[in-house]
Amino acid sequence: MRISDYKRYGAGFVFLMMLCVNVSFSHAITRDQFLKEFLDQGVLHFENYAPETAKQPWTILVYRDDVDVTLSVNEAETNKELISYSNDYGFSDNFISLEVVTLGNSPNPVILSIWQRGVHGQRLVILDPALGDEGVVFDRTSSWPISFDVSEERVNITVTEERTEIKLTWPQKSQE
Repeated sequence: MRISDYKRYGAGFVFLMMLCVNVSFSHAITRDQFLKEFLDQGVLHFENYAPETAKQPWTILVYRDDVDVTLSVNEAETNKELISYSNDYGFSDNFISLEVVTLGNSPNPVILSIWQRGVHGQRLVILDPALGDEGVVFDRTSSWPISFDVSEERVNITVTEERTEIKLTWPQKSQE
């Protein structure tokens, strides 16, 4: 079973199948063995997230399939895909991390995802799973690492373009 079967069967099923296969072969599996198997299947991040403000819990999966890296969010119970974001910029770009946040002025939690962009750069992509295909609400690349902090109502972001720091906020006042 490949991690791309996640789309067909759902993250919980793939997770369970991988665990069952490992347990049936080894009868006892260590945490390190399990994590190695997960990584060998291309999984970069797996998380069950139960936001207080969403209708259903989410399953968040980031995986590498050939060249592309995909971040996919599904409703945990129904496996309905809410959003799928592919970073298809090649082997020099990769997933770094993600954080799910709820801003005080927003009805939906958003996902702040950081991606490696080339040798030094980074990219911040903010996803709102409740918006489906229109869920990429912010996408900015920086020549150097991006920094951000989350306040109660905003994400304050610093990017570098051609050696100049640029301060941004999301959402902007006009988007509220």
